[in-house]
Amino acid sequence: MPVCLPAFLKHSFLCSDDFASGEGGSIEDFNQAVSKLDAEYLQALFWTGFAWGGWINLSLDNPRALIELTKVQALMQRVEEIDETYFFGGAGLFFGSVWGMKPPMLGGDPEKAKMYFERNLEITENKFLLTYIYYARFYAAKTLDEALFDELLAVVENTAADVLPGYQLLNMIAKKKANILRQQKEEWF
Repeated sequence: MPVCLPAFLKHSFLCSDDFASGEGGSIEDFNQAVSKLDAEYLQALFWTGFAWGGWINLSLDNPRALIELTKVQALMQRVEEIDETYFFGGAGLFFGSVWGMKPPMLGGDPEKAKMYFERNLEITENKFLLTYIYYARFYAAKTLDEALFDELLAVVENTAADVLPGYQLLNMIAKKKANILRQQKEEWF
């Protein structure tokens, strides 16, 4: 029986022999295994990448976690190839954050980050307020664009949470995060 990673998820693609052999091999083997997955696996790919990426974000002091980032990028790349609009363009929001979070000498690219954030706003018709939060945190703050930072947070603060029916909770979380970022602003500027 193949070993499934991440172990807390039991999706069929994670436990298939092809995927298990790719997961245990090189990043090229992993990418090849992921590239074979079609639209049937879109939800599993996204939510696996989302959860795995969340674990990495909470484990940034763990070198093993950082090594796993390339695998999460492969999952999210496949999501983007299948449907870039899935869950409010979540794969693009992930890539914008990754490109913006890393310094250029470690492979970051602020302009790619900006491109992903702008595309995400287009996909979500400016209604998914968490996009503004990540844009402010991982682009505006990283490039020291204080005016953009303030503008992005102001959009969140001044937009009704119900602008995206059914997702008011996520937009309320964005509003809370905007408040936190305002309080942390002096650390970046």
